[in-house]
Amino acid sequence: MAMRRKPTGDVLESIVQKNCMVVGAQIVSREIFDACGGFDENLQKLEDWHFWCLAAARTDFLFVPGLYVMSYRVHETSTMHTRL
Repeated sequence: MAMRRKPTGDVLESIVQKNCMVVGAQIVSREIFDACGGFDENLQKLEDWHFWCLAAARTDFLFVPGLYVMSYRVHETSTMHTRL
């Protein structure tokens, strides 16, 4: 199975045309977040898409394979252990 191309560099066109961002899988600097005004809470939908378009217009993006922004573990005393 072929892997989809990961957006890197100037990704504005990819975001606008394909909405290629995966929610919860990005790391962004505070400087860029503030420069874009954060997420526009006045929008009823697509606040994240709007933000990523603004960010992509300001800076290049970088896909880093193998970098995880979140992880968790399940062990005997964890709540999830009884649910799995």
